[in-house]
Amino acid sequence: APTALVEPGAVAPIDPDAPAAWWSAVLLLVAAGDNAGAADAAGVAWSEDLPPGTAATVLFVLGLACFELGRLDEADDALSRSESLVAAEPGLSARGVFSFGGTVTALRACVAALRGDHPRARALVRRARNVADQNIVQSVAVDFWATWCAVQEGDLALVDELADICIGNTVELGD
Repeated sequence: APTALVEPGAVAPIDPDAPAAWWSAVLLLVAAGDNAGAADAAGVAWSEDLPPGTAATVLFVLGLACFELGRLDEADDALSRSESLVAAEPGLSARGVFSFGGTVTALRACVAALRGDHPRARALVRRARNVADQNIVQSVAVDFWATWCAVQEGDLALVDELADICIGNTVELGD
């Protein structure tokens, strides 16, 4: 069954073969600040038998929501599992959802930055930025989170450099 918001804050069940509507509905929860609702929706959607692209999507949402909630161990676990799925099958994505190559790794860098492990955060950012064949959506997300990590570390020179890259991404997206 297709997935959509059925009432404010509610997300219908995920369609394992076409999770784009679920993805959109859950991201609306995140955008509205209802990260607990997004984490709950990901928990309800999770199943060991999801197709790999859908599993990576659900785990990414769970990791993002847990990150926003400050549940860093859960965030890193979900993001690590999503990252493993993506790494096992480069270019992996679910129908209607962009690939998470690089993006999930950049979010793992944010978890490390919040824990004060800046060397690990920098290593994860480097790994995220080196994922081959990133589309502009992935590049924008990776550069945004890389900048966020640099801010957390207090590296203003790197923040400036990355801000210029983000501006370039914005121009590219506008074209």
